[in-house]
Amino acid sequence: MVPDGWNHALLQDVCGEKIVYGIVQAGEHVDAGIPYIKSSDVGGAINAGALAKTALDIHRRYKRSTVEPGDIIFSLRGNTGATSIVPPDLPEANLTQGTARIAVNGKAFGPFLRYQLGSHSVRANIYAVSKGSTFTEISLADLRKIRVLLPPLPEQKKIAEILSTWDRAIETVEALLATARTQKRALMQTLLTGKRRFPEFEGQEWREVPLNKISEPVSDRNSGNDIPVLTISSKAGFVRQDDKYSRNMAGKSVERYYHLREGEFAYNKGNSLTYPFGCVLRLDEYAEGLVPHVYVCFRLKDGCNSDFYRGLFLADYLKPQLSRLVNTGVRNNGLLNISPSAFWTVTVPVPPLQEQEKIGRVMADCLDEERRLVANIDKLRTEKRALMQQLMTGKRRVALE
Repeated sequence: MVPDGWNHALLQDVCGEKIVYGIVQAGEHVDAGIPYIKSSDVGGAINAGALAKTALDIHRRYKRSTVEPGDIIFSLRGNTGATSIVPPDLPEANLTQGTARIAVNGKAFGPFLRYQLGSHSVRANIYAVSKGSTFTEISLADLRKIRVLLPPLPEQKKIAEILSTWDRAIETVEALLATARTQKRALMQTLLTGKRRFPEFEGQEWREVPLNKISEPVSDRNSGNDIPVLTISSKAGFVRQDDKYSRNMAGKSVERYYHLREGEFAYNKGNSLTYPFGCVLRLDEYAEGLVPHVYVCFRLKDGCNSDFYRGLFLADYLKPQLSRLVNTGVRNNGLLNISPSAFWTVTVPVPPLQEQEKIGRVMADCLDEERRLVANIDKLRTEKRALMQQLMTGKRRVALE
């Protein structure tokens, strides 16, 4: 049921012929050239200073896809449906293939229309007409036929104003998170490598020993109890397989899975963008879990501070050594050819225990602050989505002056 005073419209009726492909084939980056926006730049605020640039003659050749401040940029492929508004500090820019320019007419207010395109019902329609599964794409013809719901212009502007307040709050916390992560990286690079010392420990030596000298293997097998089956995500840590893949991927092989307990470590030798030579993570998210038998699992011996070594592994301290241990690259299953016996030969620093404990506390505080900020962002996004669902459908109306 359409709310009183609201109307359904096709996107092409709102924008006419002002929905056009990006067509620039950019070529080499030119420092003094014209900025161009590609699909990976779309989603959230566009950082004008971070955009690649193309030569002026190429820009002139593809003048038809030039954008103006206030235009909506729509990603047609890959991150299909992502949108951004061209900022005021980008008076002239162009678009590459895979993006589209949506310039509104007097029937719609640009920021509102962008929120409408991001609403649950409209995104569902976008996905329904998109082609592909892993890599999706929507045609310009199908985009033009997407139906949107429009209230009167004054109401559009008020709704956009309310939602933009939430966006600014999210952006503020995201900036705090970026700062916290930068500070954490700086501390990791100095404290965890001994480049920066606490005054009370100056002059005390650090040892470098093989990992098998300060740890022992965990080889307990699945006991048959009701224990969650886990996998390592390089970004999210330990996650349940049935959450990540919507089903348990282990099958009968779960009988050979290792039984890991909270505080113990596992090395996943799968490569990723974050950890190209695999990652070592500590199980913190669950009291216990079953992990694939291809992981190398271990616990630290007495006299080692777990928080210190968790920070060391998160900082990818082992990366140079692991890169030298890879003998024939990546297998078809995505795993690196690093044997457990070779992994145990990697060396780690061993500061005095009290220094380990102090560095570990600093690292733990950094990670706790990072998790707190991530939780705040998730909470704000969830609340904004719920509010959008009400405002974008007219179930909740705004008061106009």
